[in-house]
Amino acid sequence: MFQWLAIVFFSLYCCVLQAQAQDNSVLQDTIYTVAEVMPQPEGGYAKFYKYLQENLYYTQEALDKKIEGYVFVGFVVDKKGNLHNIKIIKGLGYGLDEEVIRVFSESPPWVAGYNKNTPVNVKMTFQVVFKLPR
Repeated sequence: MFQWLAIVFFSLYCCVLQAQAQDNSVLQDTIYTVAEVMPQPEGGYAKFYKYLQENLYYTQEALDKKIEGYVFVGFVVDKKGNLHNIKIIKGLGYGLDEEVIRVFSESPPWVAGYNKNTPVNVKMTFQVVFKLPR
C-alpha cells in the first residue's frame, strides 16, 4: 500500500513540475513577485490610467445589466518591459474580463523591474475598476 501511495505522489509531483515548466515557457528565467525596483508603465501610472480610460470599453451586456466592480488581472513584466501571461485573477464576466485582457495585451511597454541593477521578470497584479457613469 505504501509503495502505491509513493508512486501516486511521485506521479502528481512530476505533473506539477511539468505544469510549472509549461507556465514559464515564454520566460525561461526566474519570475519574481517582488523586485528592488518594481516595474511601472513607461511615463508613469498617471499616463497608464489615461491609456486605460481611453481604450477600455464597457460591453453592451455589462451596460444592460448595470455591472460595476473590479477586475483583477495578473501578468509578468519581462526584462524588456513587455507584458506576458496576462490572466484574469478575479473577474466580473459579461465580456469585461476579455476587454481587460485585450487592453493589457495592447499596452505600451513598461519599464522593467530591477534587482541589483539587473533587469528581472516580475509578476504583477493590477485592479481595473468598472464604474457606470452617473
